[in-house]
Amino acid sequence: MPLAVKNYAIKHSKELLGRQIDIEKLKFNYFTGTLRIYGFKMFEQNEKDVFTSFDTLIVNTEPYKLINNTKSIEQFYLEGLNVNIIKKDSAYNFDDLIAFFMAKDSVPKDSLEATVFKYALSNLELKHASFNVYEFNLDHTTTVEDLSFFIPFIGWDQENKSTADIEFNFKKGGYFESSFNVNPTNGEFDASVVVKDLYLDPFYKYAAQYALINTLEGRVSTKLKIEGNIYTPQTSLVSGNVSLNDFLMTDTTNKKILGSKQVTCDLEALDISKNSYKIESVTIDDPYAYFQLDSISNNLFRTFKYDPNEPSHEVTSDTISSNVYYAINHFKVNDGTLDYTDNLTGQPFDYHLSQIDINTNNILSDSKWIDINSQMLLNNRGSLNAQIGFNPSD
Repeated sequence: MPLAVKNYAIKHSKELLGRQIDIEKLKFNYFTGTLRIYGFKMFEQNEKDVFTSFDTLIVNTEPYKLINNTKSIEQFYLEGLNVNIIKKDSAYNFDDLIAFFMAKDSVPKDSLEATVFKYALSNLELKHASFNVYEFNLDHTTTVEDLSFFIPFIGWDQENKSTADIEFNFKKGGYFESSFNVNPTNGEFDASVVVKDLYLDPFYKYAAQYALINTLEGRVSTKLKIEGNIYTPQTSLVSGNVSLNDFLMTDTTNKKILGSKQVTCDLEALDISKNSYKIESVTIDDPYAYFQLDSISNNLFRTFKYDPNEPSHEVTSDTISSNVYYAINHFKVNDGTLDYTDNLTGQPFDYHLSQIDINTNNILSDSKWIDINSQMLLNNRGSLNAQIGFNPSD
């Protein structure tokens, strides 16, 4: 019987699923209600290239619970899932599947009974999955490898928190981990998100659409805590820390324009719903910037395609919300370097500022006065120690 079902599914897959499929092996245990599928493939529309595949699918049901009108799955296990997504302009290689299933979903509203949908889902697990997203216009592929998650239980009438753990590896190294807990009764949730060593260079082609650069390098790590309610996610609070290591950006002449050994940011509380952004500290170690000024513009404006004279870039009092609150309790720069070239005179005037240290506290959106302590070495000779005070509202 399972062999007949497998052959029927393969032969009529276009009618059932909208695409041609292949199945290596299918097993079904009538006594336990367990379905096992091995070596599954769904092809692209050309019926040659593989769109998605998986090694093993196990679905263990509890049919006897249908007596109480409860759909119950004791185990859902999917291993070795591989999905190949292609985007060209605004179209994706799965648009036909969406259209196929949208056409199938044509149940009249009058036929839907006002009954409670009872469900009990246990041991939901995805293991060693991978996703490949190819941007045709950029000729670039983004890959997520070894994605796994596990959800112990989700039930229609549960009172305890549901938990979900997700993890996957980045292609160049590093990983992503997330843990999510939600109270099904009131919707309250808390989540943790950990990113370790996300390399920036795979995102170069995306950044190059907005900036004239040849190089984008660095590694991002973060550890965040998110608390809120699934019914009002916009009121969630975010705290934690973010770091950027070994950052480097070069322009189209391969000249280094921005860089730093490390940037760390400790987030006290971000509340988007209240436009409140409280940051405990920002520390920048060994930063570098190259700034070239001429009579028309400067190198950074040109690199980032910014023209302050364009109407879209004009800043007026109407475009700045007075309701936004921000606070940086501590801001520090250690051993910075600035190479400055002034082309406003007849000959270029070059100035090299090094060993730049900056330290200030209590940068607040409603501050009336801010003091900044700084010291630096001027052209490798003289030194400057200064305390600068200013009114940020001026």
